[in-house]
Amino acid sequence: MASWRLLLAVLFAAVFALVYLPAIQLEQQHLRDLFPEYADYTARVPLMWPRLARAGARDRFRWQLYVRNEEYKALLGFLAPLCYWPGRPGAELFRRPLPPRLGEHRIVDRGVELQSVIA
Repeated sequence: MASWRLLLAVLFAAVFALVYLPAIQLEQQHLRDLFPEYADYTARVPLMWPRLARAGARDRFRWQLYVRNEEYKALLGFLAPLCYWPGRPGAELFRRPLPPRLGEHRIVDRGVELQSVIA
């Protein structure tokens, strides 16, 4: 089965290279024609992978700008569903048993929960 996964990864990479890379190059040429300053941008920004080195001191992270642009809303939007994710670690600590329904009684006998329903 692992060989199928490797074959699928190679197939995906080949399709990506044959379809998307020419499309990206055509789009870049179109943008160069529309915007002359795009050539400077492409000289500074890599095509596929981001640079791991810092671009410069002027591009460092600023909390004031983060708050002014309300970027924290994106973080809250990402974290909010995680609070309700049932598989998260510690989720069982926040689960409460549902209250019994009308006519339903819960009886605990020597640590074993028995349930009887009155019809």
